[in-house]
Amino acid sequence: MRQVLGGKRYEYLLGLLGLLGLLGLLGLLGLLGLLGLLGFIRTAHYWTVTHPQLAPEEDVESYLRLNEELTRLLLEDPEAARCDMGSRLFAELEDLRDLNERRELESLVAQKELLLREVNHRVKNSLQIVSSILHLQTKAVSAEAAAEMRTASARILAIAAVHERLYTGGSVTTVTLDAFLRDLCADIGKALRRATDLEIELVAVEVPTDKAVPLALIVNELVTNAIKYGKPPCRVETRKGIHDTLTLTVSDRGNGPAQNHKRGLGSRIVDAFVQQLAAKVTTIRNADRYAVEIEIPIGAPSPRDEGAESRG
Repeated sequence: MRQVLGGKRYEYLLGLLGLLGLLGLLGLLGLLGLLGLLGFIRTAHYWTVTHPQLAPEEDVESYLRLNEELTRLLLEDPEAARCDMGSRLFAELEDLRDLNERRELESLVAQKELLLREVNHRVKNSLQIVSSILHLQTKAVSAEAAAEMRTASARILAIAAVHERLYTGGSVTTVTLDAFLRDLCADIGKALRRATDLEIELVAVEVPTDKAVPLALIVNELVTNAIKYGKPPCRVETRKGIHDTLTLTVSDRGNGPAQNHKRGLGSRIVDAFVQQLAAKVTTIRNADRYAVEIEIPIGAPSPRDEGAESRG
């Protein structure tokens, strides 16, 4: 009979005869209930295979220990390859979910960076407006007050320059210090009409945003004082030190301020921001050179109490 019908047809015929026998024995409702039960068992079995992290309950393990033949049939399932394929599909779906989550996270980060760039752009514009207003007011006040307003305007523009770097640069969290300081010093030289009196030698380094603003104000004060009161050239240089430090030096050929020189607002500004940066200040004074050296930790600082010596 098997040879006449062929293997598959013979199996189908046997299965059909078995169903007819069960139908006569159990009736239609009984047969449907049995098929539903077997389908549920089969589905539950596949579920446990494709989810190996699910452990069988104690009563199931006890039952499998008592029925070795049933256990063997379950473990040696001829359709296990399909289950393995299901496991691989589940793993691939999980990878796709992870990929989608990463893409959503990258999209969220990009949106936040765009927002930060827009905020920095608006802050820069607002600071430039304030600086322009101060310049306009210089025409209506005394010469001494006008000089103070121009100084305040320069400080505001120094902060604006940092925000400009943040929205035009490649990162919203760091500033390329060498390029930034070069541009800042050039702007100061042009504003004081002493651009040719500057010598700049800077190492390439990235600094966090929270360090860029105080550094900009410190450089603005030191370079402005060196150009106004020192002897050219005003030299600005940076060099990397050990333990993640950066040394900033601003010097000129003068003798520096007198020993009894009254400290002005500029000196107090430098003092405040040096302390904020947890930096260390050293002044060098000899016959043909006056310099201020500031050693700045680039890593996370802890507050210190060192003050700065500068000309105000």
